[in-house]
Amino acid sequence: MKRIWLFCMVAILSLVAHASAFRAREVMRPCFVTSTTTSFEISKIAFNDELTRVDAVFYGAPGDLAIISSATVLRAGNQRLRISEAEHLSIDGLTMPESMPQSGKMNVTLIFPPLPAGVHSVDLIEPDAHWGIYGIQLTSAEPYVFLPDFLQAMAEKKAEEKPLQDKLSAGKSSVNGYIFGYDTHYPLDIRLEIPDPFTNNTYAKTVKCKADGSFHIEADLLANTHVRLSLNKASFDCLLIPGEETAVYIHLPRVSMAQSHLLESKYAHSRRLWFDGAAEAYNNAHAIKKGTSLQSSSLLQTVTADLDRSSQVYKNVQKNLRVQDADKKLMSSISSPEVMAYLKLRMEGAIAQAERAKSAHGYVALELNSTLMGEDILSSIVAPYKGSAVLVDLWATWCGPCRKALRLMPALKQRLSNLDIVYIYVTCPSSPEAEWNALLPTIPGIHYRLTEPQWKSLCSTYQIKGIPGYFIIDANGKLQNTHIGFPGLDVLLKELQQALR
Repeated sequence: MKRIWLFCMVAILSLVAHASAFRAREVMRPCFVTSTTTSFEISKIAFNDELTRVDAVFYGAPGDLAIISSATVLRAGNQRLRISEAEHLSIDGLTMPESMPQSGKMNVTLIFPPLPAGVHSVDLIEPDAHWGIYGIQLTSAEPYVFLPDFLQAMAEKKAEEKPLQDKLSAGKSSVNGYIFGYDTHYPLDIRLEIPDPFTNNTYAKTVKCKADGSFHIEADLLANTHVRLSLNKASFDCLLIPGEETAVYIHLPRVSMAQSHLLESKYAHSRRLWFDGAAEAYNNAHAIKKGTSLQSSSLLQTVTADLDRSSQVYKNVQKNLRVQDADKKLMSSISSPEVMAYLKLRMEGAIAQAERAKSAHGYVALELNSTLMGEDILSSIVAPYKGSAVLVDLWATWCGPCRKALRLMPALKQRLSNLDIVYIYVTCPSSPEAEWNALLPTIPGIHYRLTEPQWKSLCSTYQIKGIPGYFIIDANGKLQNTHIGFPGLDVLLKELQQALR
């Protein structure tokens, strides 16, 4: 009996010591460098010699199924540690997945093999859903970022915020960005969202980051304009001046963490942006303010008639890739020289983009404003092609019936080659981006890649319960027919002909 008692005591002490060792190596709300998701955030990472435990908060719409891929890994240096267990998440849907509660968030846990010795940060990567959290710190400190001395001097500089001259002036504005904390192992999607005076909406331009963390992007402007610059899921607003250059120095970890649910309170007011050049005092003053509302120039309201005429000309040039006689007549009625100069800048850009698409085997991939939802998605996609019939094909790279139908499209296009028809292909994030890009040259036409919320919203609005799906848009821009599943070449042929009547 005494031996049994001693054995039990030793076992209990061993478990206590083991648990203590486990708790001793844990980080609450670890800092990170950048993230390509807003639906998953790490609340704690704990590790010992036996396993690595990642506690997280999973965000989503009520009713969403909690599923994660078995290909999910922790990348630690050169090693990729594959997920072994999960709590409250179904791996590959092999067990009955839980549903997202009404709160829109749920606590989940991922279990991985033990981390190799000497690792200071890891990346959590979910390849099937195409998201990752990069540079996750294994200590309580934020990621180390070297900041040059002149940034400290810039932060201490009390520049007077003088009133900016607001006037109509067409010109290109340049943004030279310098990202501190960037690593070439991190994917980084840099987007500049620009208000469009022609549509009262926004359009986006993208650029790749150089290995040294720098980038350059330009915007055509008609007046002082507030734009939004996004780096993966983090974003900030700034003011650009036509014809001027703006430099922005970005602390990537702080910019990312300031927009994290779990770390926002700690980093929302941290210094993370430094501006130089045009409107530097204004931008630096607003860079540390939370919730600043940045409005478009009110001067555009003084030239609405000219903007309406310019908008029609621009749409025609996007469609025809040249200025026709009707466009020239409309342009002659534009009274504002600034609006005319701006229109010419935009037309030159549209034609250049089309020429690039033509040289890339007849396809073009366009960006859609990520805030558009429901009916606005379809109307925005087809708006430039009023007067033409439009076939919108909803597809995915992994969809066998979609791929089979795509192989039949050249025959349809050949039979309708004498008619004014635009072919648009819309896919969702479940199509692996690399595979999607590889397929684009084989699918002539106009391509869009929607966000997950946009795809769900579009399908819900039009009751699309499977793919391939098709919309036939008539020459007046109205939805004429909808199909779920490939209806056959003869049906599409007849309906597209009808759409032009």
